[in-house]
Amino acid sequence: MAVVTNIANDGEPPLQTEKIFSITHALKFAMLLILVRIITKSALILFGESGFLTTSVLASLTGIHAVVINLAELADKVVSTESALFTLLCVNAVNLLSKVAFSTVQGKKEFALKLFGASSVVIISSFVGYYFLF
Repeated sequence: MAVVTNIANDGEPPLQTEKIFSITHALKFAMLLILVRIITKSALILFGESGFLTTSVLASLTGIHAVVINLAELADKVVSTESALFTLLCVNAVNLLSKVAFSTVQGKKEFALKLFGASSVVIISSFVGYYFLF
């Protein structure tokens, strides 16, 4: 599948095609999802819900999608709903803070400071909501 981009508006526009789907990227994501499942389920068996929480949080340092898919499939089946929600909040918090750290190192400090403020509001309000829910 490709997207055709029209760069110029006059007479003979050069056309560029960009792939919007890559089988390589899809396979890499599938492998990541499988790896996250194996590690988190192993930690759940060996160390209980605290092991599951720890491995999920560590996996969220690079990305949140595979962790959330794994968590959604295990919630209320293998892991309690309360534990799954708490794990989701921790995963999201760590992922947001890792983005703040990355932006501090690689980007402008002003942006990192604003991102930290916005992320802090999201994290705090998430845990406050969790506190009132459970």
